[in-house]
Amino acid sequence: MNVFRRSLYASGMSGAVVGAVLSTAAVTLLKVLPMKELQRYKSKNLMTAALLVGPAFGAFIGSTVYGQNELYSIQDIFDRKALDANPLPTEPGGELEGRGKARPYIRQMQANLVAKHGDREAAFERRQAVLQQRRQEQEECERLEREKRW
Repeated sequence: MNVFRRSLYASGMSGAVVGAVLSTAAVTLLKVLPMKELQRYKSKNLMTAALLVGPAFGAFIGSTVYGQNELYSIQDIFDRKALDANPLPTEPGGELEGRGKARPYIRQMQANLVAKHGDREAAFERRQAVLQQRRQEQEECERLEREKRW
């Protein structure tokens, strides 16, 4: 996956360089041509706009083309996630029992999800308890303030 990511970034950068070169060449060609119809496009902001838009478009095209061409190399990640979308049955011999090599992976992913959400639930309950305690302390302070005023 890291090789794919690195290659994706590299193709995006090469697309940005190609976009910058092509947009600079187009602006230079536009300035050099003596055509009367092109006079209104010969402003000093044109080069700035071309240097901003050209590389961005080139990076987008380069990354998209490389990503689409190399999608088959990361297809197994999508397949594993598709198998993991179904919840794991609790009893042995359940609906996912016959899936072969994917079974240990699904078991591990399910255990990770349960552990992660279990930690979130405990943290949520601790936070709720702290907030309830602060709310009670605030109410007690407000009650004492009202009593002092009278």
